[in-house]
Amino acid sequence: MPVVVATATPLPPTATPTPQAPPITGKLAVPIDDGIGHYDVVIYQLPDGYVLGKIQRSRQPNFRPDGAALVVNGEGGSNENVWEYNADGSGGRAVSASPGDQHPFYNPDGNSIVYDNPELVIAKLSGTEWHVFVQYGMNPASTGTVATDYVLLGDIFDGSAPLFPVWAADYGILFRACDYWKPGGGGGCGIYKADSGMTRAGGSPQSPPAFIVGDNAVPTDTQGGSLVYMSRSTGNMDVYVTSINGGAGTNITNFPADDGLGTISPDGKWVAFVSNRDGRWGVWVLPIGGGTAQRLPIDIPGWVSGYGGWTHERISWGQ
Repeated sequence: MPVVVATATPLPPTATPTPQAPPITGKLAVPIDDGIGHYDVVIYQLPDGYVLGKIQRSRQPNFRPDGAALVVNGEGGSNENVWEYNADGSGGRAVSASPGDQHPFYNPDGNSIVYDNPELVIAKLSGTEWHVFVQYGMNPASTGTVATDYVLLGDIFDGSAPLFPVWAADYGILFRACDYWKPGGGGGCGIYKADSGMTRAGGSPQSPPAFIVGDNAVPTDTQGGSLVYMSRSTGNMDVYVTSINGGAGTNITNFPADDGLGTISPDGKWVAFVSNRDGRWGVWVLPIGGGTAQRLPIDIPGWVSGYGGWTHERISWGQ
């Protein structure tokens, strides 16, 4: 009688687990047209887009590193300077003294701010001369008081556009500028960096600063060692990522529409940005290394004309 040899049924192959994207959490502050010619900064809970609060007559928000507060550029009457609010939009107090202060951004400790202003220095170019200012402390400084705020980088400016300063984790300040300090200069426009020794109380302005990236790039946010910026080097606006120390930027949106105002999530893994890629303005998000963009439930019904357009705004991602 033949011997029957039992054979084992082969097990099905083990499926390779699909890597899960990190969760999208935190708060997002976005300037929204109020319908009567101004902006309100609206604070949304992520990922569902629930409105946590609103700061009327304000724009260009930036969350403090701990996410408990944010600064904005106020607009209208006595509000036209930098204000600080609680993370839900409550409270509110002036923290800078000059109506022209714009694009505020916290230092890594959350106890000082940098901003740009076209009015605090005697005009040299067509009635405007943008400069970067550092204010130590969060109480209103007296305009021109060197102990609390000063011209950061002398004659590094572009008379036609703001400088959009952002403060990096290594205490360097990155900003848009053109190399006007050079003989015959003005053509080398891009992002420059002031080293940390120039951004401490008592530091001395020096030039030239380090050159980070060109293409008339505009810095929009930093987180850890990463810088996000926007540029029209492809013909339309795109969002790029590079190191705060420079190097080739990576186009992470790369889409035939306008994408900009990138802001990095507190965990450094996501970038949120504004886009009109589906025919209407809204907020999108994608991994910081690039990938498929997702639309968040945050619509932007329009951008107020003037102020240089939407490219002069900011959005900010807080904890």
